Amino acid sequence: MARIGSGRSGRKTMKFTKLAVFAAAMTALPPMTASAQELEFPATMVWSAYPTGAMGYAHAVAFGNVLQTKYGSSLRVLPGQNDVARLLPLKAGRADLCICGIGAYSAVEGLGDFASRDWGPQPYRVLRAGYGDYGFAPLSSAKSGIKDAADIAGKRVVYIPGSDSQNEITTAYLAFAGLTWDDVERVEIPGYTQGVEAIGSGQADLMAAGSVATPTIMQLQTSPRGIYYVPLPAEDTEGWARLQAVAPYLSAHQITVGATMSADNPHAGAIYPYPILIVKPDYAPGLAHDVTSFMADDYDAYAEAAPAPAGWKLDRQRFDGVFPFHEGAVAYFKEQGMWTDEAQAHQDMLLKRQEVLAQAWTDYTASAPDDDEAFKAGWLKARQAALDAAKL
Repeated sequence: MARIGSGRSGRKTMKFTKLAVFAAAMTALPPMTASAQELEFPATMVWSAYPTGAMGYAHAVAFGNVLQTKYGSSLRVLPGQNDVARLLPLKAGRADLCICGIGAYSAVEGLGDFASRDWGPQPYRVLRAGYGDYGFAPLSSAKSGIKDAADIAGKRVVYIPGSDSQNEITTAYLAFAGLTWDDVERVEIPGYTQGVEAIGSGQADLMAAGSVATPTIMQLQTSPRGIYYVPLPAEDTEGWARLQAVAPYLSAHQITVGATMSADNPHAGAIYPYPILIVKPDYAPGLAHDVTSFMADDYDAYAEAAPAPAGWKLDRQRFDGVFPFHEGAVAYFKEQGMWTDEAQAHQDMLLKRQEVLAQAWTDYTASAPDDDEAFKAGWLKARQAALDAAKL
């Protein structure tokens, strides 16, 4: 467990004054009147995040430094190698917030690793989500022999047990190429960082990865094998249709921030919100509001130490995603004049979807089979039937 800050503990809260305006990132929005209000943060907060070497972890460290130096709030960061490891502390009450990836979508939907009797659909809420100039694409080495998606057939592809989102995105990339896992050699690797290292050592040929030049990605780039991102051209509409049938949260994206990318050398890849600040619905509304506000008001302070931070700018936030927002975050966006009728309608739909899934889980588990495989298969059928009945 990494700890950012002085190490104070307790339930005492710190109060500070700020301006509730973030003009630099809101130039496209109507002008707002500055108003003074208080931010309150606990003396200690515990957030789970990606493992060291990943962008999500680097952002957590940057947030923690500002929270400590400016607000006197100590942030403990619990790194997790996969989706389950990152969300388990939140589920168990050992963490207040998860700096997650799109794997939280599987948890909300009760899919993949979260279709087990220990999990089921989780009613998580989002505070903020990053939509940056970075992106995601199949990562390989310059010596793998892979130049485009068609070359992936027969190659060694990273599979990370317990990381449902990682594996689902990899499955989507295979689908783009018209392939399945049966067409490649599956190489099981314990975590994301180790996956990148396996590409560099020649133990694997391909994995789903982000574009940001984290230390691990930079090591691969400067290694004897070099780095190569496989393109996912938007004009391949049939490929994208196959990809989105597996991962509907992905969309085509011209990546301009990354180890080999720039505005002058964009890469045809994919985008989904990352990182995402995920909390439980009972997260204190006032704290949810202030964390959401912190992400905007203190952007300049933490951006200095966070790789590719632009996705956290307030004008990048979208309201048409796959997660409902926490009521505290909604209150903040309403203050900024950003919360529209369309956003509320989408929010209502997502909340209804969570209610339908929760009821379906309750009904199913009341008489579910004891066998784990039968349990999962039965749940997936019951889940889909409930969503179909609700027309969701």
